[in-house]
Amino acid sequence: MDQYVLVADDEPGVIKLASKVLERRGYKVLSAARGDEALKLFKANCSDIVLAIVDFSMPALDGAQLIELIHQSKPELKVLLTSGMDYTFFPSDFIANPLINFLQKPFRLTHLINEVEELLAFQASSPKKNFNNLVVRSIS
Repeated sequence: MDQYVLVADDEPGVIKLASKVLERRGYKVLSAARGDEALKLFKANCSDIVLAIVDFSMPALDGAQLIELIHQSKPELKVLLTSGMDYTFFPSDFIANPLINFLQKPFRLTHLINEVEELLAFQASSPKKNFNNLVVRSIS
């Protein structure tokens, strides 16, 4: 069975690079530049999607709204939230959710792969990574 990763980001370069590196790792990638487009892709492929990589700031439907709607349908879906903003601006329920990790933009592709693999290996019984002690990886 193919494993699909949903990539939702309004930056074409991020979509292109993330898709390329994920496909090399054997994942099928569904991509969207707007939150509403990502939601349509999710609804059409819900059972096959194992991970969503979501930019916090997107047009039409922002990352927070998209994640909330996705988790209404599939609460066990793991999410890698990306943003150029500091994670302290995120809703507290995101920070407390063990299925959501954060990767600060700009990021290296190796960090993206590490976060994807960490999230996919995560079991609900494992201790939650604490956002307050999170090492934010970026190329700054």
